[in-house]
Amino acid sequence: MSKNVLLLVILTVATLTASLFATESRMAAMGGMNGYVKDNTDIFTYPGTIFNYNKFVTMEMRTSGYTDGWSLGADVPLGSGILGVYFNEPTGIDIDDYFDGYHSDYMAGDLNLSRKLDILYGLKEGLGVGISLAGTAYSPYKDLKESANYVALKAGMSTDMMDTGVTIAIPMGTVENKNTKEKTTFTNFGIDLNARLYLIQKNDWSLSGLGELGFGSSTTKHKQGSEVKYASSIINLHLGLGINYNVSESTLLVFAVKPVGMSLVSTKRTPGSNKTSSSDIIIPEYKVGIESQVLSWLIIRAGATETYSMASETHTSSSSSRSDITSSSYGSIFSSEVGLGIKFGNFMLDSVINNPLLFDGPNVIGGRAPGIASKLSLGYTF
Repeated sequence: MSKNVLLLVILTVATLTASLFATESRMAAMGGMNGYVKDNTDIFTYPGTIFNYNKFVTMEMRTSGYTDGWSLGADVPLGSGILGVYFNEPTGIDIDDYFDGYHSDYMAGDLNLSRKLDILYGLKEGLGVGISLAGTAYSPYKDLKESANYVALKAGMSTDMMDTGVTIAIPMGTVENKNTKEKTTFTNFGIDLNARLYLIQKNDWSLSGLGELGFGSSTTKHKQGSEVKYASSIINLHLGLGINYNVSESTLLVFAVKPVGMSLVSTKRTPGSNKTSSSDIIIPEYKVGIESQVLSWLIIRAGATETYSMASETHTSSSSSRSDITSSSYGSIFSSEVGLGIKFGNFMLDSVINNPLLFDGPNVIGGRAPGIASKLSLGYTF
């Protein structure tokens, strides 16, 4: 056996996975079933569920070749509770959106607020709290100061009948040139409410309902002589139902539907009366996922999502009171994934398989797939 073929065999075995506590890769391979299936990733939405995932270490390797996007975390006993510490978790914030194009001295990439530290603590069975922190600063020369910070507070209560969670996030930042007197600042405030209700719980199947309601506001100010302000508000609402059906002791089948989901954004520029509003409405979204333990150490997963959505944007200029729909669309997006994995003792490795690998083969044997896995997750229980 050649060295390359041997390496391929080793990597193929290494990217298979079976997880009891599971990971992001498990959810992705099952079609993005976050919330519809109990999983350790729930702790970031429902902090009270941390008691279900005690003594667990995980590493999320989200992108091949870019270790700056990987995360490492652990849940360990501390006193009468459980402490969870997670490094380099994503914030979902692109700081360039607030400064690039607004401040003449800011260059895209000067600041990075995309990663945060998460600290969670389970106070007592079913009750958890948490805090998220991130910060970045840059001063390319004496007169120019750039900085941004992120703080989020979490709390949640979990029982046999429901999981609840609330997150309050406050990102903010400033770019200021003391010589030219040019200054740009932004401040955000967001609150996100989540609930998962266990409506029916039978021996071989269960039905759960998911709800999310979020509110947010953002203010960006640019001042150089006169001041220009951009004020935005956002409302998110998502409702879903999920059925977990145990086909057998080794196979789980999941169906989920989101009958409605919407995101409404409104932005106003002052001085003047320029307004822009946009909407993205889901009607509906379907998901299906399956995982089956085909061997004592091997699990196969697959999943798919189809989303039907309507999007529109309306703009009102300061020179006219008439509103124009500048764009509108309706259509569907379909995606699917396959995952494989293995478990040796307390060690787990979950993966999402690169789709081209299934049809074109890996580069090592003349195929075109860039690699075996598009996403990897390590897990260890102790």
